[in-house]
Amino acid sequence: MGCLDGTNHMFMLERKLHTKVMQEVHDVPKAKCHGERTTQTILSKSFYWPKMKKYIEYYVHICVKCQNTKLMNKNKYGLYKALPF
Repeated sequence: MGCLDGTNHMFMLERKLHTKVMQEVHDVPKAKCHGERTTQTILSKSFYWPKMKKYIEYYVHICVKCQNTKLMNKNKYGLYKALPF
């Protein structure tokens, strides 16, 4: 898959652009949030910066939409039952 300029080159981003690129990839309107793995896969095809994986983990961790989706996918706990003696 080609990059933004139609080649297979990766772009090393300046620190000030990290958040902007993450917003463009992760916070897509009218779509579910990508998790860490999918976001990293998409970004690593075109971009690189030092500690990118850690930044993606942090960004997804603070994403309210991701956290709400995680909570909805978990099974609800049942009622406690007394154990017979």
